[in-house]
Amino acid sequence: MALPFSETADDPYSYLVPMGYMNSSSCGYCCKTVDDKGKPIRRLMFYATTKSLKPEFYQTLVDRCWRRSGKLVYRPNQREACCPHYTIRLDASAYRPTRDHRQTVNRFSRYVVGDEYTKTAQRVRPLSREEAKRRDTTFDLSERLHEVESCNLPSLQASRTRHRSKSKPAGTEGSEPDSLPPPKTIDPAHRFEVTLEPDTYTDEKYEIYANYQRIIHKEPDSKISKPTFTSFLCNSSLRRETEIERDESGGIREKKLGSYHQCYRLDGRLVAVGVLDLLPHCVSAVYFMYHESIHEFNPGKLSAMREIALAIEGGYKWWYSGFYIASCPKMRYKLGFMPQYVLDPETYQWDAFDKKSQELYVRQPYVSLSRERRLLERAAEEDGKEETDAKEEKNKQEEKKEKAGMDDNSTAEDDSFSDEDDVILPLLRSNMPGLPTLEQVSEYKLGHIPILTSHEPEPFPAFYLASWAGSSFTDNASIKSRLAELVAMIGEDLAPNICLDFRKQ
Repeated sequence: MALPFSETADDPYSYLVPMGYMNSSSCGYCCKTVDDKGKPIRRLMFYATTKSLKPEFYQTLVDRCWRRSGKLVYRPNQREACCPHYTIRLDASAYRPTRDHRQTVNRFSRYVVGDEYTKTAQRVRPLSREEAKRRDTTFDLSERLHEVESCNLPSLQASRTRHRSKSKPAGTEGSEPDSLPPPKTIDPAHRFEVTLEPDTYTDEKYEIYANYQRIIHKEPDSKISKPTFTSFLCNSSLRRETEIERDESGGIREKKLGSYHQCYRLDGRLVAVGVLDLLPHCVSAVYFMYHESIHEFNPGKLSAMREIALAIEGGYKWWYSGFYIASCPKMRYKLGFMPQYVLDPETYQWDAFDKKSQELYVRQPYVSLSRERRLLERAAEEDGKEETDAKEEKNKQEEKKEKAGMDDNSTAEDDSFSDEDDVILPLLRSNMPGLPTLEQVSEYKLGHIPILTSHEPEPFPAFYLASWAGSSFTDNASIKSRLAELVAMIGEDLAPNICLDFRKQ
């Protein structure tokens, strides 16, 4: 039985508060505050704060261009951004490690195991001819990743060599019998362990974060703090749940949902942490940090392959590597993992993110592949027909209109922007991709969405508010407007699953 407003696994609601459609004055990717013409950049996003989210609810948000950072969730406007964010994902079961990826795994494996252990294993536990041939021709990702974990590398007993006493020749009176010394125990060069732990704070995790930000990201100490680490990467608002389901072989497996830390330890010491959101249909990578001492082993690539393997083994199917930004060099490593798919910000449909598509994202400031297909179809229809100058001009204007997202049934935001007119229009009148029309929003049933406040012991429907009846969803200052914007961005189908939580934290 569902337990509403309990914030447990049985609670059907997700708790959040819309913050609104806002501009960020600086970009963490290009680090610009003004464009090439000296005008302030526009980096518009719709934000909401969250207290408690069901994993299924957040899965739907992710599949609608949303992303979380700590307890903040946001939906970027790809049309109004210096560095447009696009959601991409990888089909984990279809992934085949490239030569570079295989070499990365093998290099780290050799380091963990060591030459002595490898040679001893070849003597005392040799592979069969069939097994050796299989390993030469097939690279089983899960097998290769897990075989170097300490739980899969038992101590080996080296073969013993018979020693004869040198005090007297053999066979002479008083000579000592041949002796066998105790067998030598051979262990791997290093003890490697990977564990999936709750996303709670510990000092050793913070030390990894601080080292990573300082050494790898070159951040000053003034920007590195425990509160920042905790709010950003610990104690997320995703509820941890466990689903019981059948795996591919018909067996039963437990499927973890929620936010976790995948912790990597060498010789008992934490050396890396992957922050993951485990959702019903994906492993979503939030952040990865590592200690400088393992930099030479390409830990970023290793962690990506670990997460892909987790998606396969745990039945999540997809690996979401986060947003892709074509203009950011640090993002290009993501394209080494294929096959990838990119989310259309207008239709929320997935398209193959092949090389041809990738080139389009590099060339154009904004891309919707469904829109590109419509433009090509329109051009094909016009091909071969007589075109007048007026018609050419009309087509140019229509194409410009399509690119800007100014559909006939929506109110578009003026593209012009000046220092004197630094005012952000309400979301519902913006050019946010995927935004429903005002007519569609006017049909939303918003009044029954529950609200929690510190002044009332029980939740109450929004229409109980004294200001509700006299306000309009187009009035940017009203709670009705904030609620309408939120529902427009998450989707009307999710409205029955939200509760506005205005209680003091």
